[in-house]
Amino acid sequence: MHFISPLSVIPVRSEPSDKSELVTQLLFGETVTLQQTQRQWLQIKCAHDDYIGWIDQKQVLPIMPDEFTLLSQTPAVFAGSPIHKASVNGRQTYVLWGSVLPHFGKIQQQVGGYAYAYKGKVLAPNVMQPVLPKTLLAYSRKLLNAPYLWGGRSLFGIDCSGFTQLVFKAGGYALLRDAYQQATQGSPIANYKQLLPADLVFFHNPEGKIVHVGIYMGGSNIIHASGMVRIDRLTTAGIVNAQTGNITHNLAGIRRVAGVIV
Repeated sequence: MHFISPLSVIPVRSEPSDKSELVTQLLFGETVTLQQTQRQWLQIKCAHDDYIGWIDQKQVLPIMPDEFTLLSQTPAVFAGSPIHKASVNGRQTYVLWGSVLPHFGKIQQQVGGYAYAYKGKVLAPNVMQPVLPKTLLAYSRKLLNAPYLWGGRSLFGIDCSGFTQLVFKAGGYALLRDAYQQATQGSPIANYKQLLPADLVFFHNPEGKIVHVGIYMGGSNIIHASGMVRIDRLTTAGIVNAQTGNITHNLAGIRRVAGVIV
């Protein structure tokens, strides 16, 4: 079975319980595949990044296999307004920046069999020619000051890899969910001096595990989610907090995804 999100944000948890850890989120229009069920809980795999977690079945709508396939094969259109009112079957909801607009542009826009209406700005990246690095940087600024939230993927709460994933997704690039997974994508950049705007920069903990990621902006600046989405200074040692001058994250590596098929 397959499902689609008709809500602004749906929590995806590590276990089938409302008390369980938030591991990621579904935004409006995103689709999933059922893995197993447990009471009212569905273990699902997210179509956009293969991430697995648990959601409450009351928050999603079923879709037919042929519609799931169609949506998977059709270039996605994304919401370009920070937050915009929409209606699903006459019921008001809100669509956040970077959400998917299923069947957008068709005579009848539908989500899970219900008609919906969205009249905000749209982003329609060309899958054959994803957007330029400067556009990715402009997208990243749309999320400035969004609060940090472990597992978050929206302007109301976002974590470091959720931030990079959402920005690149809106530009036509498919990033995986977690920082250590994203560190396997694109092309490695061995020399710090070869950094270019929109490169992904990764950081490790004392054990050497990659635990953080940000987007290089040029001019020794990096935008990343740490407490909030913020701009700090990048050095060969790591991230230097703009307010305190302290190094907050230790540099692990650089990957170039913009301009690289992933």
